[in-house]
Amino acid sequence: MFRPHAPTIGAMTTTSDTPAKTSATSTTGGKAEAKKPVSATLTTGSSVTTQYGTTQVSVTIKSGKITDVKALKSDVDTSDATSISITGPALPKLRTEALTAQNAKIHAVSGATYTSGAYKSSLQSALDKAGFGA
Repeated sequence: MFRPHAPTIGAMTTTSDTPAKTSATSTTGGKAEAKKPVSATLTTGSSVTTQYGTTQVSVTIKSGKITDVKALKSDVDTSDATSISITGPALPKLRTEALTAQNAKIHAVSGATYTSGAYKSSLQSALDKAGFGA
C-alpha cells in the first residue's frame, strides 16, 4: 500500500503570486556566510530632442549586465500620426538591440533614423552616468 510521506523539514511552500526571496550561503573557513543580494542600478539618460520629438531612456544594470532598457519619452508621445507609426515599431527593436549588444553601439532602425540616433545618445548618457563600460 502506498503511503505518502510528509515533507521534510525546511521544505518551502508558497501560495502567493509573489516569487519567494531566497539567499545563498557560502562557507569561508568553516563558517557559513549569507551572500548579499545583487542590487540593480537604474539610471536615466539625458533627453535628446530631434525635429520629430524628444527621446529619453532609462537603463537597468545588474551583475554587470544591461538587464532592461525603457523609453521614458519618445516620438510616440506626440500627436503626430507619422511619428507614432514610425517610432512605435522602432522602440522594441532598439531595446532588443541594446540588450543584445550590451552597449549603445546599436543598429539604427530603417525609417526611424532620428529616433534611433536619439535613443542611442540617451542610452549612452545613461550608461555613462552608471559608469557602465561594456
